[in-house]
Amino acid sequence: MSGDASPRRTGLIGFRRPVGGRNRVLGPLVGAALELAAGVAPAQSPQPAVADIKAYLIYESSGTLSDNIAPPVKFHGWNTLIGEGDARQPANDVLVMAVVSGPRGSLVPGPLSLTISDRRTKRILVSRTIDNLLFGANGEVTKGVFVPDATCTPLEIEASIGASRRSTTLDFACAE
Repeated sequence: MSGDASPRRTGLIGFRRPVGGRNRVLGPLVGAALELAAGVAPAQSPQPAVADIKAYLIYESSGTLSDNIAPPVKFHGWNTLIGEGDARQPANDVLVMAVVSGPRGSLVPGPLSLTISDRRTKRILVSRTIDNLLFGANGEVTKGVFVPDATCTPLEIEASIGASRRSTTLDFACAE
């Protein structure tokens, strides 16, 4: 043996390895093959899913946001434009947020789609597509869209990513 004091022998597919040593390449492959043959699926990252939809009035007098007004919250959206109904101040615009759950601390290609429509006419008011989602250590990411001049229109809100879809409505109306 030329300079090598340890005896060697040929492994399964002709690789030389030390006697008594572990095969570092074939071991994991054989283990994975045995798991698949036994019907054990390898662990996979959770698929992104829309966990919640939130909506906030943008108060014009103070420049602050309302509490979440999306269902299941009970919110009366009558004449929100002038601060009536359950609005504490006049509000004409809405901030819609989609909370997405997914693999902690990872970057996942979307797309996440947010669509806000007029429930009466079915006309799309605002649509946003987000291509990359960076999930935090808690396994969540929140993305939003600004909906201008919305508080006299009944809204349909839909958020989707992959096979996960969630929708809700906001019942705004105005009259003199």
